[in-house]
Amino acid sequence: MSSKEEEYRQLFLTEALENFEELNRLFVELEKDHSSKRAIANIFRIVHTLKGNAMGMGYEKIADLAHTMEDVFGAIKNGEIPLEAELVDGLFRANDKLGGLINAITTDQKVSYLGIKTKLTVYLKNAKEEQQEGGQVEAEAPEQLEETQPEAEEVAEEATDTIKFAD
Repeated sequence: MSSKEEEYRQLFLTEALENFEELNRLFVELEKDHSSKRAIANIFRIVHTLKGNAMGMGYEKIADLAHTMEDVFGAIKNGEIPLEAELVDGLFRANDKLGGLINAITTDQKVSYLGIKTKLTVYLKNAKEEQQEGGQVEAEAPEQLEETQPEAEEVAEEATDTIKFAD
């Protein structure tokens, strides 16, 4: 790795860790007040920035999970779906995984994240469909999606060294 690449890597890592710390503070605020427009808008902004920066640096897993979180927070911010307690729990787990992926840049440890990414994607899809049908959002909560089969890549990831977070 050239010194320029290492410099960019360190810049990305420093900014990503600062963003992750801010995300943690915002999630605590959001847990206390699910209607905090400030927290929702700031989380959306941070995951959007983190997604773009990660894509630019080639950290595809970070970009992938940040993109899903951005989609969910965009829908919440735009009033397309409500922020219910079950969704907050799923987003907290996604944020933990995001932190694990950021830390893995320096540790080279595998972090499985596809399960929570899939749960959030399915939740968002179901919630939007319910909204379009004019009914109340009764999308499956992330915990209820535990029964879904894990994707092959996630199974392969978990068969190697992984960082485990409580799901």
